[in-house]
Amino acid sequence: MDCERGGPLTRRLIPRAIAGWWMSRLGLKAIFFDFDSTISTPIFVERAQKWAVADNVPLFQRMDEQEIISNLGGTERIIKLEAFFDALHRGGVKLFIVSIG
Repeated sequence: MDCERGGPLTRRLIPRAIAGWWMSRLGLKAIFFDFDSTISTPIFVERAQKWAVADNVPLFQRMDEQEIISNLGGTERIIKLEAFFDALHRGGVKLFIVSIG
């Protein structure tokens, strides 16, 4: 079993459970994040000659999958964000993302 040998599943699930427990112990009820440069890591989209930031909705709508992944910091960062947001959810914390876009 993955949990017994400390494989990738264990490394993802145990920190999530612990983080969720800590969030609930801290009494945190809500957390606010800005989107640009906090959730995202804006990239320069060469074909558009523009930065991919939240206030440029038309550019966001035209981005391909790889550009979206890059704009969120890559696959590994997306996995970390997912784990963090999951921990907040498990701890009963409401997540608010503030953006002008």
